[in-house]
Amino acid sequence: MSRRGQRRWRCFAALASMFAGCATTTSPGPDQVAVDDGGEGVDGETGEVIEEATDDDGAAEADGSLPGCASAADCGGGPCVDGYCCDGACTGACEACDVAGREGACSPVPYGDDPDEECLDELPTACGSAGFCNGARACAMFGEETSCDDGDPCTTDDVCTGTGSCLGATPSDCEPGPADQCCDAACDSASGCYTTAGACPESCEPARLIVGRSCVGCGAAAAEGICTGGATHTCDPSTHAACEEIECGGTTWRCTNEGETWAWRTGVLCDDADPCTFSDACFGGACSGTSYRCTSDSCMRRTCDGAGVCDEDPMPPADPCGTEVCPADSCTGTTFHDYAADCTSTCDGSGNCSACACLPRDTACATGAADECCDAACSAGAGCYTVPGSCGGGDVCSNPNLLTVGSVCSGCGAAGANGVCGGGGSFTCNATTHMECQSVSCGGSSFWCTRVGGVWQWRAAAGCDDGNACTWGDTCGGSGCAGSPVVCTSNDCVTRTCNGTATCTEVFRPSGFTCGTTGCPPDYCAFGAFHDYSGSCSGSCDGTGTCVPCSCPENVTACTVGPTNACCAAACDSGTGCGTTAPAGACADVCSDPNSLVVGRACNGCGPNGANGACGAGTPRDCRAGSWVPCQSVSCGGTTYYCTDQGGTIRWRAGDSRCDDGNACTYNDVCTGSACAGTTHTCDSTPPCITRACDGTIGCAVTYNPGLSCDDGNACTAGETCSASGACSGGSSTAVCGDTVCNCGETAASCPGDCGVPCPTGVTIATWDSGADGWTWDDLWRRSGGAVVAGATASHCGGSYTDNLTYTSDVDLSGCTTAATLHFSVRLEDDSSWTSESSTDKNQRLYAECSGDSGTGWTPLTPNPWPANQSACAASYCDGNQTINRSFSWTAQSIALPTACRTSQARFRFRATGSCIWDLMNPGWYVDAVTIN
Repeated sequence: MSRRGQRRWRCFAALASMFAGCATTTSPGPDQVAVDDGGEGVDGETGEVIEEATDDDGAAEADGSLPGCASAADCGGGPCVDGYCCDGACTGACEACDVAGREGACSPVPYGDDPDEECLDELPTACGSAGFCNGARACAMFGEETSCDDGDPCTTDDVCTGTGSCLGATPSDCEPGPADQCCDAACDSASGCYTTAGACPESCEPARLIVGRSCVGCGAAAAEGICTGGATHTCDPSTHAACEEIECGGTTWRCTNEGETWAWRTGVLCDDADPCTFSDACFGGACSGTSYRCTSDSCMRRTCDGAGVCDEDPMPPADPCGTEVCPADSCTGTTFHDYAADCTSTCDGSGNCSACACLPRDTACATGAADECCDAACSAGAGCYTVPGSCGGGDVCSNPNLLTVGSVCSGCGAAGANGVCGGGGSFTCNATTHMECQSVSCGGSSFWCTRVGGVWQWRAAAGCDDGNACTWGDTCGGSGCAGSPVVCTSNDCVTRTCNGTATCTEVFRPSGFTCGTTGCPPDYCAFGAFHDYSGSCSGSCDGTGTCVPCSCPENVTACTVGPTNACCAAACDSGTGCGTTAPAGACADVCSDPNSLVVGRACNGCGPNGANGACGAGTPRDCRAGSWVPCQSVSCGGTTYYCTDQGGTIRWRAGDSRCDDGNACTYNDVCTGSACAGTTHTCDSTPPCITRACDGTIGCAVTYNPGLSCDDGNACTAGETCSASGACSGGSSTAVCGDTVCNCGETAASCPGDCGVPCPTGVTIATWDSGADGWTWDDLWRRSGGAVVAGATASHCGGSYTDNLTYTSDVDLSGCTTAATLHFSVRLEDDSSWTSESSTDKNQRLYAECSGDSGTGWTPLTPNPWPANQSACAASYCDGNQTINRSFSWTAQSIALPTACRTSQARFRFRATGSCIWDLMNPGWYVDAVTIN
């Protein structure tokens, strides 16, 4: 039986004669109605009346509900819970078997009830149990209607979440001080409000950029940060390179010289000063354009015009323009064609070089009139000549030592020679009558007088013997008998000699013959020993021509230290052998005494092999009262020690360089070099209202001076005083309407006598319907049909052109303190069928510009909105090249005027530019209806 059943059973037993049941009550939960669980009550959620009748004898209830029970026996051995035979043990939190309408089923205790007193009554501020069930088998927790404290100083309006925790719903109101310029409020859950350095605004104007200003003085709650420092950048060639980029106000600005005016711009157009580039733009931090080449020749000078076009200047007629090499002399049969070496070409005055003519002088080659036997011949190198012909007669060529030759032709050679037949004779071949390799024609064949194998005779072949044993394959050539050389090189074990063939005769040295010196390996150190070699050894021949190398023995010495050695280390040097050295740190520093360190203990006695080294006394370094040097540092045992006074104790401190420089405006003081120094903290006062002094940490002690006279920096107020929060305020206005000075909030509307007329509205400065309207223009512009158009009626080729349509009168826009807008209509007629010899863009553009100084300087205005086909043109209206049509119909433009143009000297112009090579479109640009605001 449950605790509730037991309690009820006791009630029924004691009062059976008086009551049918014992009523028990529970405290209602939030928004609930109390329930009498012994009789009837009201459901706190539904509002329905609940009747509960309990019969302790287990008999059926009069209302037809399930019978009650007193024990498991009444339930056939099943669980008897809360006076009912239950479908389960029902021992979970906030469960019962007597829930009205569900008797006999283990069900959640209704919201607001706690019959078994399972839920604790905890304090609401703890956000714990509310003391009753939540209707879902658990105790109800205090919810959002209950205030609490989450312990976080950075939140307020803390309420319970209904899950046992407390949560702040609204952040605390942390703010910087009243004179703050840049601090951002922040809050720490442990320490509360503080401030962090925020952003300082940057000034971004074409004339100059001010960037990198830092916020100082933040940290403490209600701190008053100050923007300071920063760098000012003025764009001109002496301070910045073209296209140098600087981030300002979240935008990239570039120092460019577009239109020959240096200024900071957000665009990329520039001028790289190279006439052989066009479409110059910033790329990779430098100004560069699309390069092109204008190549001159001998009859045409070409120069770049900076717009992608080459200007051409033809050379005068008859100017020499080149030399042509004439063809080489040649022969056709016996006709000689003789050419001059070269000829000169000349210019035709239109840029072309006329070719010259190379004509030969022909000569027929012939023999003389009285010639008997010469034949005419021709050579491309020598021209006409003659050669001996046939004279007849019988030759005898069978004797190898004597040739008999009949009549021969002589006197030939020169052109037109007269040859004569005669002579003839015998030719003997021996060393005294003929030179070796002399040749004679006999019987129609050539014979050579040669020596072969020591025998001289006439031979039909050119083989010979040049008498040199170091050549082979000897033959008669143009300079006598010669053969292919062969080189026979001897060495210590083989002697090689020439034998007249392509190979050498070899003779071997006997076995054991000394054949060379071998250098022994260098001495070296290995595994703690010195390996000593002699300088060299000699090899010997093996009798078959091979030199057998010798072997180099070594002497090994172990490198050691002496038996009583204290610090030396064994060493080995490949040049000097074994020895000992004193290694760095071999004698340890003594670092245990906090007032005296012993360093630099040298190892003495090292050097010879087997030496016994001893450690020296070293150098004591003291740090104690009366003899200390603040921030003195010593390296001891590999650690840096600092001599410092911390908390009144002077001693060496390992790796601890903290100190106190005695300056309240520094913090984190440490030894720097040989002096104590900290990070400087500046406390900037705002006199006379605020005085700030360093507090020895990273903070400032702030003192406010209320009641003192001050100046808020506003010339339009007077009589200001300091407030209790450090602000300078309370002054009265000094504006005087009628003093001829427009200041202190006066406007053209409130004080026209001082501020002049207000910004003009709808001022028309151009219609061109009946005249010039105060505008002037160059020769390309003209008035037509109520508009002004730019277009040449004839070829316009006097160099790259710039023609202006300029409003010559000043317009007073000084009253336009917030905005002023230029309105006009523009139109373009492009010609996509245009062609040119060089296939390059016509590069014709139109710029709208304003000036704030009567036309001395001009500022380009970006089209708004971009007309159709124009968005690719960057900062102006442009035409297209071949096959590209950028025409657009009349388009209204509304362009906001920059501050620089809102002056009393404002002027306006439309600037047409282009190349001289082609005819300008006619018409091309149209401009009409120019108004302001």
